[in-house]
Amino acid sequence: MCYSKEQHREFHYLGLGICDHANSQAMFKLAEDLGCEWLLDSQMTSRNKKAVQAKIDKYIDSVDVIHLSIGLDVFSASIAPGVNMTQMQGVGLPMVEWAIKHIMASGKVKLVDIAELNPEYDYANQTAKLAAKLVQLLSRCL
Repeated sequence: MCYSKEQHREFHYLGLGICDHANSQAMFKLAEDLGCEWLLDSQMTSRNKKAVQAKIDKYIDSVDVIHLSIGLDVFSASIAPGVNMTQMQGVGLPMVEWAIKHIMASGKVKLVDIAELNPEYDYANQTAKLAAKLVQLLSRCL
């Protein structure tokens, strides 16, 4: 944000699947002060898909390029145990896959990363396999 401000450039950030109980009120306040937008993990459901799509589309329309960063800690511990801070609920894989496809279809994604894999906690390489599945999905979207 400071760099953007120094360069007189707008700063855009949309976090999808943020866990409210894993982040402090101070962190949410800072994000708000920086102009960040987000949807909580509890909002990232197929039942709420229209609202999620509207939020994503608004963000896509506001930027020229997108850096898509996929944090594996957005998933529940049952499918992604190999992260530093596991989530009880998390966002379901079908919803994440839908969001990835939708964002990639914009043609604005120029950089993608997959983050938060911790092999020390990754039972039977389950989270690494999930990351590989997401890479495969991303490659099909190109």
